[in-house]
Amino acid sequence: MSFMKRGVRHWTPLLLYALGLAILSYSFINMFFDRIVYLDLLFKKSKIESGVKSEKFKINGYLIDYPLWGDVIGKIEIKRLNISSVIYQGDDDEQLIKGVGHSFASLIPGEGGNCILAGHRDTVFRRLEGIRVGDEVVIYTTYGTYKYRVKNIKIVDKNDETVIVPSDKEMLTIYTCYPFNYIGAAPKRFVVTCDFVESTRDINLK
Repeated sequence: MSFMKRGVRHWTPLLLYALGLAILSYSFINMFFDRIVYLDLLFKKSKIESGVKSEKFKINGYLIDYPLWGDVIGKIEIKRLNISSVIYQGDDDEQLIKGVGHSFASLIPGEGGNCILAGHRDTVFRRLEGIRVGDEVVIYTTYGTYKYRVKNIKIVDKNDETVIVPSDKEMLTIYTCYPFNYIGAAPKRFVVTCDFVESTRDINLK
C-alpha cells in the first residue's frame, strides 16, 4: 500500500504538468490557425472602398490625427458578457495578441461607415458566443463614446467576403473564428453586425 502511495505522489506532478502543457498547446494551436483566417481577410480588405485618409480630420467635433498602424483607437465593452478590451489599429499578430484589432481598410467609429473589429475566439472574444440580438456594444475613443446595438448574428464560411462590405451608414461588425472550441484552422467565422445608436463627446478610456 505504501508503495502505491509513493507511486501516486511520484506521478501526480507529471500528470499535472502534462495537463497544463496540453491546455497551453490548445490555445497556441487555435491562435496560430486563426491567424491564417485573419491574414486571408487582410488580403481581401482592399476591396473596402473607404477612400484615402487625411492626416488630420474632424470627427464628432474634434480635430484628430487618423490612427496609424499599432495605435490605440479606444476600448470596446459588451457589459452583459463581461467583455472589455483595448482596440488597436491593425489586425496582425502584434495587435491580436494584445487585444482587439481594427481592420485598417474599414472606417473608425464616427466616420459614418462599417467599422470592422477582429479578435481571437479563445482570448478577448471567448465569451462572444453568448451574445444576443439587442445587446449593447460600446466603443470609447479619445474623441467620444459610440453605442451600437446587435442587429444580426450569423455564422459564415471563412471565405465569405460579406463581412468586409462597405456601408454608407454608421455600423459595427465584429468577427472571430468559429467554432469556438475547434482545434486547428476553424472553417467558419462568427459574425456580429450592430446598428449605430448614438454618440456623445464623453471620453472614458479607463
